[in-house]
Amino acid sequence: MAEIQHYVPQLLLRQFGNAKEQVFVFNKKTGKVFQTHARNIAAERNFYDFNFEGTDVTLEKSLSELEGKAQDILRVIIEKQSLGQLKRKHRTLLSSFIATQFVRTRATRNIMQELGDSLATELRRRVARDAEQLKAVDDFIGPPVDENSRAMEHTRLISKASVEFAPMIREKTWWLGRTNKEHPFVIGDHPIGLQNSLMRTMYPDSPRGTLGLRSHGIEIYLPLTPMLTLIMVDDTMTGRLLQSARVIPRIHAPEVHELRTAIKKGTPVEMNPANVENMNSLQIIDSERFVFASTDDFTLAKFIVKENPGIVDGPRFVIG
Repeated sequence: MAEIQHYVPQLLLRQFGNAKEQVFVFNKKTGKVFQTHARNIAAERNFYDFNFEGTDVTLEKSLSELEGKAQDILRVIIEKQSLGQLKRKHRTLLSSFIATQFVRTRATRNIMQELGDSLATELRRRVARDAEQLKAVDDFIGPPVDENSRAMEHTRLISKASVEFAPMIREKTWWLGRTNKEHPFVIGDHPIGLQNSLMRTMYPDSPRGTLGLRSHGIEIYLPLTPMLTLIMVDDTMTGRLLQSARVIPRIHAPEVHELRTAIKKGTPVEMNPANVENMNSLQIIDSERFVFASTDDFTLAKFIVKENPGIVDGPRFVIG
């Protein structure tokens, strides 16, 4: 079994490095900035390994095979700056890669652990009225989950991603967002960014979650390089935009027409600085601990952490 296993593939991390594959890193917990090789980051020892009934099992080989297939497709997209050559089989494979990346990170494992712990705590608080009831609740919950069991449950989720989550990603409308060297993209250690501008605008007080992969208006972002991000958006949003492009003259809405062309031909949409800041904010907020970049300028990350100190522990659910 491999010892050091990446939960963000080096094929993504290296794109944000220099000629020596060295990447700038911002640590949200300490506020420190440093530079290191891509092989040293977003990785842990034996992260995808566990023991099942006396047999050592690993998911690392399967993940490496998926990465190898995705790498060839991503290389062409990056070189050509286009999705125009993306065939259905390529889109299906990339959807599996993205779905797997969505759940394979340290952030996901921590969310699973803390969600279980929070549910147990809330169950004890609401149900147990005396020592006897508390014992009954504890018997129902069972013993504390050890690290091997956490790894096993996490790898089970990862193994199902291509079947359960990939179809939801494949059905989205895909396009590329492109920026310039003055306003580069960054990538976090939980790099599939989610946002729902449409539902947040239309129903700001709605108690329903809006960040599910099947939510109306969901936007999914994966930075590919400092200059290029893959964007996948629910048809609820793109349908409205494309419909408006049919009735609004180009002179009055050039951005909408540019997007329509990009979706039809696979060409990139040029992102303005506000777009880039928004997309980078998603990477910073959703990262578990680290943000990676091609430069040592982490002004935005430092500001967001200062204004929102709770995000240093990554994305979490709140129960109760």
